[in-house]
Amino acid sequence: MILEEPPSHSLMPLNILRNHAELEGIRAAWRRLESRGTHPTQQFIWMKACAEIFARPGELRIVQLEEDGETIAIAPLIARQASRRWEFLGMDETQEPTDALYADARAARSLAAGLVALRVPLAMERIPEASQLPAAFENACRLRGLCIRRQAAAYPSLELRASDGEHITPLNSGRRSDLRRAERKAREMGVVSYEMLSPTPETVGTLLEQAMSVEASSWKLQAKTALVLDAVLADFYKTFTYAASEQGVLRLSFLRIGGRAAAMQLAVEAHGRLWLFKIGYDEHFARCSPGNLLLQEVIRHCAKQGLKSIDFLGTVEPWTRNWTQRETSCLMLRSYPPTLAGGVDLAQDALQAIIKKMTRRAGDRK
Repeated sequence: MILEEPPSHSLMPLNILRNHAELEGIRAAWRRLESRGTHPTQQFIWMKACAEIFARPGELRIVQLEEDGETIAIAPLIARQASRRWEFLGMDETQEPTDALYADARAARSLAAGLVALRVPLAMERIPEASQLPAAFENACRLRGLCIRRQAAAYPSLELRASDGEHITPLNSGRRSDLRRAERKAREMGVVSYEMLSPTPETVGTLLEQAMSVEASSWKLQAKTALVLDAVLADFYKTFTYAASEQGVLRLSFLRIGGRAAAMQLAVEAHGRLWLFKIGYDEHFARCSPGNLLLQEVIRHCAKQGLKSIDFLGTVEPWTRNWTQRETSCLMLRSYPPTLAGGVDLAQDALQAIIKKMTRRAGDRK
């Protein structure tokens, strides 16, 4: 552990944890702070898996803020060897929304001030807009460099209001009719069954392999986004799902037709909500819309369990708008301190933005 003392004496000192042993050492403190979080990607099991799979030796920068011996804020960061900036751990690989952890607004302000005082370029992508960190971070950056704030990809959610499980979705009558027709087609193809599972450490490996096999049987294989094509990301989800099964929060759901897995969902339950990380269906069953049939059943199940919502991690897609009523806006924050590293990082980002804009314009002219 390295103690970093920001220049101003009014700031709290930060503990910078740089290896897996030090990260494991704050597990209990992190777990206590999790109740103040809003997303499963803030939890220790998610970030521990990110550290194990994605971080190279010497890259970890877990920023811990303590007051009177108690952890009041944590920013899980990584210092990429290929660049000078620090960024959220796991963001580049998973692209999932996340945030730092902080006990309250004061802790968020203190964390932001301490991060800015470190005078390193920072990149924090897909922070939920309701977070208290962006405003605190922008305020801390005043007179200490440049802070850029932009909109990032939102994610959709379906609110669950009925305790009896009869509330399905805001689907119109036509789409509800389509689902009834799809279910009839599914039954013509074989016996239809649904499984809503909470895997144990003993069963999670086999079930995850089944889920990955279903995903690889869909359009995701051609799009090159299936987990079976990305060994590193697959290892991450194996590590994360095992930890989630130990903690009792992992949820794996399947639709089976004639005993064969036709659709799957990989999710965790946290903060009274179901968070979907991965979905997929077997193209062999495409004519009966297996993904939609499974989602309908999962919605019924979650409503009966009294969950508040189903949150579709990833990004908003045309098909999700058929099911959801709300989209959670996210922000991207980048800071550039008045240092050589900050100037170089700013120049590189500006160049990349120009290239991206010119490429987009060239594509529009075709």
